[in-house]
Amino acid sequence: MKVVLEGGIYDLDLAGRILVTDRSDLVDLSVMSRDFRLRFILRDSIAEPAQAHVRLSANLANLAAEILEQKGSDPGCNLSIRFRTRIVNPDQECHVLGEGIRQIWGKGITMTQQISYLFGDESPQYLNNIQISFDHVITETHIDDIPSLLNHIVKTLRFLDHTALS
Repeated sequence: MKVVLEGGIYDLDLAGRILVTDRSDLVDLSVMSRDFRLRFILRDSIAEPAQAHVRLSANLANLAAEILEQKGSDPGCNLSIRFRTRIVNPDQECHVLGEGIRQIWGKGITMTQQISYLFGDESPQYLNNIQISFDHVITETHIDDIPSLLNHIVKTLRFLDHTALS
């Protein structure tokens, strides 16, 4: 999954549609887990672009099922996607952003919005962390869904760039 997802993201980068701004691939030996993250923006973004953070994580049970090729197991990982964008009026914009994102992604996702700001700012801009999680483990049977997933992420970034701070 990681190789296909990473390849799809870097293909979008090479095509000039997105710009990868950060990457990490970590193995935590204390709990035997793996965590892969990529962060990117649209290349034609506005001055303060929305960011996408894609994360694949696998715990000990997932890693063991994959490495040991256990019969009857379907090794997989957890996929989460986070978007970060700046907003001015959370009471109005969070509702609009939430509805727009649900239209892009449809059912089968869990979405949360967490707002933060720098205390003491005279006219604060709020940072909206929008988390999208899936209600199932991602397995190799979902590989064919990756192009559609990446398309949804790009659509969401475009929507956020054109809607936030309006």
